[in-house]
Amino acid sequence: MLQRVIKLAKGRSALVTLVIILLIASFLRFYGLEVQSLSNDELSSWRQSNQESLADVIQKGVRPDVHPPGFQIMLYFVERLAGDSALALRFPSAIFGILSVLAIYLIGARLFSKGEALISAALLAVLRFPVFYSQDARSYSMMLLFTIVSSYFLISVIEELRKDSKTRIPTAIKYIASATVLTYSHYFGLYMVALHGVFTFAIFIPKRRKMLHVLALFGIVALIYVPWLPVMREHIAGGPIWITPPARPFVRELYMFLQFICNKSRIMKNFFVTICVLLMVHMYSDIIHEPTKKNIIKTLISKESALFLWLVVPFAGAYIQSKVSTPVITERNLIITMPAACLLIGRSLMRIPVKHYIRAILVSAGILYLIYYLIFPLQYYSRPAKCQFREVVRFVLNSEHIDSNALIVANSHYVDYFDYYFEKSGSDRRVDILFKDNDDWPKVESALTENTVDYIFYISAGKRDAGQLTRLGKLKDYKRETAMKLFNAYVARYAKRGISAGRESKLSAGSDSGIPASPMDYWTLGRNARDPDEQIGYFEKLLDEFPEHEMAPQALYMIGFIHAEMLGDSVTAVAIYRELIDRYPSSYMAETAKWSIVNINQPPPEFIDTEAEEDSTR
Repeated sequence: MLQRVIKLAKGRSALVTLVIILLIASFLRFYGLEVQSLSNDELSSWRQSNQESLADVIQKGVRPDVHPPGFQIMLYFVERLAGDSALALRFPSAIFGILSVLAIYLIGARLFSKGEALISAALLAVLRFPVFYSQDARSYSMMLLFTIVSSYFLISVIEELRKDSKTRIPTAIKYIASATVLTYSHYFGLYMVALHGVFTFAIFIPKRRKMLHVLALFGIVALIYVPWLPVMREHIAGGPIWITPPARPFVRELYMFLQFICNKSRIMKNFFVTICVLLMVHMYSDIIHEPTKKNIIKTLISKESALFLWLVVPFAGAYIQSKVSTPVITERNLIITMPAACLLIGRSLMRIPVKHYIRAILVSAGILYLIYYLIFPLQYYSRPAKCQFREVVRFVLNSEHIDSNALIVANSHYVDYFDYYFEKSGSDRRVDILFKDNDDWPKVESALTENTVDYIFYISAGKRDAGQLTRLGKLKDYKRETAMKLFNAYVARYAKRGISAGRESKLSAGSDSGIPASPMDYWTLGRNARDPDEQIGYFEKLLDEFPEHEMAPQALYMIGFIHAEMLGDSVTAVAIYRELIDRYPSSYMAETAKWSIVNINQPPPEFIDTEAEEDSTR
């Protein structure tokens, strides 16, 4: 009776711990789900799925791309049920991410024990890699979930075939269904199912009768995928041209990948490698002491060996493919190996010979540190990590000159990406000209010639400058007034020189003219002044007289910057940066102020001075 009570208590303890882990996973994935702007790739998912019909999703959306249609088909229905806001587009990925935590617990408990399962689930819940893609409107969180689920059902298939001469139909159906979703979610999902097949064939090669069941199982999955093969051939022929081949040797690339999945931390990577090496030493100790055929086979077909294969083989295959043919290796594609890494860490920690309560304390402390590391040192919820399309559009719409004969010129893959945020902002404005390369320059010249254009807004995100800034900088009739560099994005406003000249004459008239200065007048005076106190004075006048102007957040930031860099008063600078964040929370300068608080006395990476040189020199 006492043993039964102890067993029940342990079960309840594991259940409570799992619930806590799932709550943490849910919080980390739902919190700040709309904080970041939709990225270039996320807007691509929206563009592909936002079609009139399901057939259009395939033909107009997915076919010109290089991914299978599973995720876009799902988004098509999500948009019709919940709309196409950033929250709606990312919500499915968050759900997939939470379910992945539950799924890895189930597979860990099946392979080993509840201890390994809980550690693996906790790691998958708090590491940046799975959290990031659980807040990303792309197929990677979906691929992660169905990689785990299909692997779980494959274990059931293998166990049933080992015990009996055939697998049960319900188990086979579960594997076929989950593997099919995986193959249609991403081509690396198809790759994972192919590796499942190779692994299962290798196990049952000596047993021909059971091989028939294996052939039937994977043959059905292959048949379901046949309708997509013609489009897949087109995608393979086109290839992902933006991925570059790996430059480092295999072992070095593998080490860097392990560092990436370990929160980009070298210390965490070294810890991961160390405990896995200790696990391998423990595994192969029997072979070292007694190298018999039985011990060798037992070790090679062990669950730990299978996990090592799961971690290394997908990476090795992608590496070889990227070297000899089409580059395909990226961290996000290799999210299929993430479950193996978490399970290996869990298994390694459970094999350390310490008391259970000591292990529980150490693991809990480690998980709490990972949460702290995610939120604070990595600044996951405060530091921009995606192309800031939204912030660029805000800059344009907050400008007092947007309705003054303004031309909006965009450098992006599609105008839809910026127009998405123009529409979501409730504005009627849209991108006027797509300026992707020099071939589009005649359209800009024609618009300037045929129309009265007082201001040019140049906006860019998700694409590098390909001479656009040089072209705009050489316009004789226009001068750049202000510019802002954001995360993988850029915005600049150019004014017609006649307008600028009028401002300059008004400014030169001085206080005797009786004409009040404009925000740009105060900004220019502040930037041109040599004395720090005089600079601060002009910026304060801009804030006092034009507190709601688009230049006000920049002026307040500059006051803090002058205190930090020129007056050496970091305390006052931090107070001013915090005032900026409180006073202008939605401003594009708020993120720069947050960065500056953490990195006080370092140059801000995202602020571009109005009087800076043209970016053609970078």
